[in-house]
Amino acid sequence: MENIKASSGIIKDKKHYYPVHVFYNHTDAGQIVYFANYLRMTEEARVALFNMLGNKDIEGYNQLRTVGDFVVRSCNAEYLKSAVLNDDLVVVSSLKEVGKVHITLTQDIYRDDEKLVTVEFKLVFVKIMPDGSHKPSRVPEFWSDKISEIY
Repeated sequence: MENIKASSGIIKDKKHYYPVHVFYNHTDAGQIVYFANYLRMTEEARVALFNMLGNKDIEGYNQLRTVGDFVVRSCNAEYLKSAVLNDDLVVVSSLKEVGKVHITLTQDIYRDDEKLVTVEFKLVFVKIMPDGSHKPSRVPEFWSDKISEIY
Protein backbone atom coordinates (compact mmCIF):
# COMPACT_ATOMS: atom_id res chain seq x y z
CA MET A 1 0.00 0.00 0.00
CA GLU A 2 1.40 3.37 -0.96
CA ASN A 3 1.70 6.45 1.27
CA ILE A 4 0.00 5.06 4.35
CA LYS A 5 0.86 7.12 7.43
CA ALA A 6 1.60 4.82 10.35
CA SER A 7 -0.26 7.08 12.78
CA SER A 8 -3.51 7.35 10.82
CA GLY A 9 -3.55 5.23 7.67
CA ILE A 10 -5.34 6.43 4.54
CA ILE A 11 -8.89 6.54 3.24
CA LYS A 12 -9.22 5.31 -0.32
CA ASP A 13 -12.11 3.88 -2.36
CA LYS A 14 -14.53 4.12 0.61
CA LYS A 15 -12.23 2.10 2.89
CA HIS A 16 -9.73 2.94 5.60
CA TYR A 17 -6.33 1.25 5.37
CA TYR A 18 -4.18 1.06 8.50
CA PRO A 19 -0.71 -0.56 8.56
CA VAL A 20 0.43 -2.86 11.38
CA HIS A 21 3.80 -4.53 11.84
CA VAL A 22 3.84 -7.72 13.92
CA PHE A 23 6.27 -7.34 16.80
CA TYR A 24 7.37 -9.96 19.30
CA ASN A 25 4.86 -8.74 21.91
CA HIS A 26 1.99 -9.56 19.51
CA THR A 27 2.96 -13.23 19.39
CA ASP A 28 2.80 -16.35 21.53
CA ALA A 29 5.68 -18.74 22.26
CA GLY A 30 5.49 -20.06 18.70
CA GLN A 31 5.86 -16.54 17.24
CA ILE A 32 2.27 -16.69 15.95
CA VAL A 33 0.02 -13.67 16.62
CA TYR A 34 -2.07 -14.31 19.73
CA PHE A 35 -5.77 -14.15 18.80
CA ALA A 36 -6.70 -11.24 21.12
CA ASN A 37 -4.03 -9.06 19.54
CA TYR A 38 -5.99 -8.99 16.28
CA LEU A 39 -8.77 -7.21 18.21
CA ARG A 40 -6.18 -4.79 19.53
CA MET A 41 -5.05 -4.08 15.96
CA THR A 42 -8.61 -3.40 14.83
CA GLU A 43 -9.14 -1.07 17.81
CA GLU A 44 -6.03 0.92 16.87
CA ALA A 45 -7.30 1.17 13.29
CA ARG A 46 -10.76 2.37 14.45
CA VAL A 47 -9.22 5.01 16.71
CA ALA A 48 -7.06 6.21 13.81
CA LEU A 49 -10.11 6.32 11.52
CA PHE A 50 -12.22 8.31 13.99
CA ASN A 51 -9.32 10.66 14.64
CA MET A 52 -9.05 11.26 10.88
CA LEU A 53 -12.80 11.79 10.51
CA GLY A 54 -13.03 14.05 13.54
CA ASN A 55 -9.98 16.14 12.75
CA LYS A 56 -9.05 17.61 16.10
CA ASP A 57 -8.82 21.07 14.49
CA ILE A 58 -12.53 21.04 13.64
CA GLU A 59 -14.52 23.37 15.88
CA GLY A 60 -16.59 21.42 18.36
CA TYR A 61 -14.72 18.11 18.00
CA ASN A 62 -13.26 18.10 21.51
CA GLN A 63 -16.56 19.30 22.97
CA LEU A 64 -18.37 16.46 21.17
CA ARG A 65 -15.97 13.89 22.64
CA THR A 66 -16.81 15.12 26.16
CA VAL A 67 -20.56 14.70 25.46
CA GLY A 68 -20.36 11.13 24.21
CA ASP A 69 -18.51 8.59 22.11
CA PHE A 70 -18.82 5.30 20.29
CA VAL A 71 -18.44 2.11 22.33
CA VAL A 72 -18.32 -1.49 21.16
CA ARG A 73 -21.70 -3.18 21.59
CA SER A 74 -20.72 -6.46 19.97
CA CYS A 75 -18.06 -8.05 17.81
CA ASN A 76 -17.81 -11.25 15.83
CA ALA A 77 -14.37 -12.45 14.73
CA GLU A 78 -13.43 -15.14 12.26
CA TYR A 79 -9.80 -16.25 12.21
CA LEU A 80 -8.86 -17.61 8.80
CA LYS A 81 -5.05 -17.80 8.85
CA SER A 82 -2.28 -16.82 11.24
CA ALA A 83 0.12 -13.92 11.06
CA VAL A 84 3.63 -14.40 12.41
CA LEU A 85 6.49 -12.37 13.81
CA ASN A 86 7.68 -9.57 11.45
CA ASP A 87 4.67 -9.77 9.10
CA ASP A 88 3.46 -6.47 7.69
CA LEU A 89 -0.32 -6.36 7.84
CA VAL A 90 -3.06 -3.94 6.82
CA VAL A 91 -6.37 -3.48 8.65
CA VAL A 92 -9.05 -2.55 6.09
CA SER A 93 -12.18 -0.96 7.61
CA SER A 94 -15.43 -0.56 5.72
CA LEU A 95 -18.89 0.60 6.74
CA LYS A 96 -21.62 -2.02 6.68
CA GLU A 97 -24.59 -0.20 8.25
CA VAL A 98 -25.60 3.08 9.85
CA GLY A 99 -28.50 3.08 12.30
CA LYS A 100 -29.98 5.80 14.49
CA VAL A 101 -27.79 4.96 17.51
CA HIS A 102 -25.19 2.62 15.99
CA ILE A 103 -22.85 1.93 13.13
CA THR A 104 -21.58 -1.46 11.99
CA LEU A 105 -18.03 -1.77 10.66
CA THR A 106 -16.28 -4.69 9.06
CA GLN A 107 -12.54 -4.80 9.65
CA ASP A 108 -10.42 -7.28 7.70
CA ILE A 109 -6.75 -7.92 8.38
CA TYR A 110 -4.59 -8.74 5.36
CA ARG A 111 -1.05 -9.90 4.73
CA ASP A 112 -0.50 -8.70 1.18
CA ASP A 113 -3.67 -9.89 -0.63
CA GLU A 114 -4.36 -12.75 1.79
CA LYS A 115 -7.21 -12.18 4.28
CA LEU A 116 -6.24 -13.49 7.72
CA VAL A 117 -9.01 -12.22 10.00
CA THR A 118 -12.41 -10.61 9.58
CA VAL A 119 -14.18 -8.86 12.45
CA GLU A 120 -17.59 -7.20 12.46
CA PHE A 121 -18.18 -4.55 15.12
CA LYS A 122 -21.42 -2.88 16.15
CA LEU A 123 -20.59 0.48 17.73
CA VAL A 124 -23.22 2.35 19.73
CA PHE A 125 -23.03 6.07 20.41
CA VAL A 126 -23.42 6.76 24.12
CA LYS A 127 -24.10 10.08 25.74
CA ILE A 128 -22.29 10.88 28.98
CA MET A 129 -24.93 11.81 31.55
CA PRO A 130 -24.41 14.38 34.36
CA ASP A 131 -24.07 11.53 36.89
CA GLY A 132 -21.29 9.96 34.79
CA SER A 133 -23.40 7.09 33.47
CA HIS A 134 -23.73 6.33 29.76
CA LYS A 135 -26.95 6.27 27.77
CA PRO A 136 -27.34 5.11 24.15
CA SER A 137 -28.11 8.17 22.05
CA ARG A 138 -28.71 9.15 18.44
CA VAL A 139 -25.48 9.35 16.43
CA PRO A 140 -24.69 13.09 16.31
CA GLU A 141 -25.04 14.83 12.96
CA PHE A 142 -21.32 15.64 13.10
CA TRP A 143 -20.44 11.94 12.93
CA SER A 144 -23.20 11.02 10.47
CA ASP A 145 -21.95 13.70 8.09
CA LYS A 146 -18.29 12.70 8.47
CA ILE A 147 -19.03 9.00 8.01
CA SER A 148 -21.17 9.76 4.93
CA GLU A 149 -18.26 11.67 3.36
CA ILE A 150 -16.12 8.56 3.04
CA TYR A 151 -18.70 5.79 2.83
